[in-house]
Amino acid sequence: MTPHVKWREDVPWSRLVPYASNFLIVNVVYWFIRANNWWHFFGFTVLKPSFADLRAYTSAVTCSENGTNFLIVNCDPWRRNIGLLRIYVPPMKFFHLNESHTALIGNSMQVLLFLSIFSIAYMLRINLRPLKTTVITLIFLISPPFAFLIERGQLEIILFVLITLSAYLISTNKKTTAYLLLGFVSIMKLYPIFLFGFVLINLRKKNSRIQNVLGLAVFVLALGSVLTSLWGEGNNLWSGTLAGSPWQIFGVVALPFILMRGLNHLTFISKNFELSASQAQFAGTALFIIILIVLQIFRSRGKVFKPDLSYLLKKESFIANLLLFTLIPIYLSYFLVSSSEYRMVYLAPLFLIGIVQFDVPEKNSIGNYLVYGSTIAMWAQVNHLTSASVQLPLFLILVVIFFNVVPTCLQIFLGVQ
Repeated sequence: MTPHVKWREDVPWSRLVPYASNFLIVNVVYWFIRANNWWHFFGFTVLKPSFADLRAYTSAVTCSENGTNFLIVNCDPWRRNIGLLRIYVPPMKFFHLNESHTALIGNSMQVLLFLSIFSIAYMLRINLRPLKTTVITLIFLISPPFAFLIERGQLEIILFVLITLSAYLISTNKKTTAYLLLGFVSIMKLYPIFLFGFVLINLRKKNSRIQNVLGLAVFVLALGSVLTSLWGEGNNLWSGTLAGSPWQIFGVVALPFILMRGLNHLTFISKNFELSASQAQFAGTALFIIILIVLQIFRSRGKVFKPDLSYLLKKESFIANLLLFTLIPIYLSYFLVSSSEYRMVYLAPLFLIGIVQFDVPEKNSIGNYLVYGSTIAMWAQVNHLTSASVQLPLFLILVVIFFNVVPTCLQIFLGVQ
């Protein structure tokens, strides 16, 4: 098996058995966990009734059907301030997906999530027959961020599916459909920067004039919709918060918060220092830039730090597109949004790409970084202490990956040397 195997139509059905069996196993595990209410083993407290984040939207649909203005009256069972109601609720109301359908939608989203992940594994031709590969994959997929994503019924699942599907469509030259999907994604969860970067990259490629015009049109419409939503609801992309559990979030604010907490425990400091969400975000970003400068100094002296994933982007393949489409939401989530750790679901494609690298002897170390590093980072979210322990290495690895990948992206897609 090579890391750039293309999709083949003549693959025997028997090869689907490992993917289907593992898909069934991981779904059964989560159904068993839900039936026994074992979510506390993953380090978080559940909100009842089930699928809390999804229910915030379905309950608004129920209110709307009863004649209540969900934008004025808070219909969430836990009275949380839920954004993007004006985007999600109307289409859900059109299909009559109200609160009575919450469990059905939530279970369907779980199945869709793992169907997409094992579909990626199949397209990458990952061999799931060896016990080692099967075990590490299942361990990764039953980690706390996945459990939290599923238990809350987070609509991020839909975005993950559409983003990875778009990567596949680009690989099969179905760019028109990919443009439309990415436009829909940008409207759903405020990802105009993601679509903007995608359009800039692809307009330099040999697309048809219709595809170029469509890409720009979708970008303008999506951006306009996002700006309208931001203006109407008073939200913004930099609304990261330290509310809840700042130890267990996927975001740049976590490390400054933890460092400040450690500083406050020093005996010779009499005054406690507190950071707001915006201050923590600024501090984390500033540290990111400082480390980039340090890395550049080392590079000028011939020192290159790993992991370096840039070689994966140099060929027009599904792996290259999947990597690109995964890294962008990872960095947007980490540096701009800083939200609950369920956003770590975007590490799943990196995990699968890492498994592929095990079959390339000279790239085995990259596989170890992606597979075992991602698994450790995911399971570290099980409590505050372990989460805090991985924040610094996770931050440094993300900085190094960014440092190594960005010059290659600029050279390949924009022609910048």
